[in-house]
Amino acid sequence: MLGAPLSEALRGVSGPIVDVGAGGGHGTRLIAQAVPEAEIVAVEPSATLRSVLLVRVNETTELRDRVTVLPEGLLEARLPPRLGAVVAMLDWQVAGPAYGQAMATTC
Repeated sequence: MLGAPLSEALRGVSGPIVDVGAGGGHGTRLIAQAVPEAEIVAVEPSATLRSVLLVRVNETTELRDRVTVLPEGLLEARLPPRLGAVVAMLDWQVAGPAYGQAMATTC
């Protein structure tokens, strides 16, 4: 569902690409598919979600060689000095309807 729009948004990006709030790694894998040569920095402060992310990243050599997982929040993370893109995907089901309504009224 997000693959095509993400690929379009990242067209021409060479990396590194930051995946903010990478969660369990679904978005990280989509980024890797969209930009096959880019380095990816997956930022995930939740230890539980980060453990799932690390399992998914280590499932394939291709991801293991390209993805760096950082355990901090975005503002605390030590990011590369140059970035190709920053991607933030939000799971609206996890955030809840109140968050979605707040975002809809402020955007």
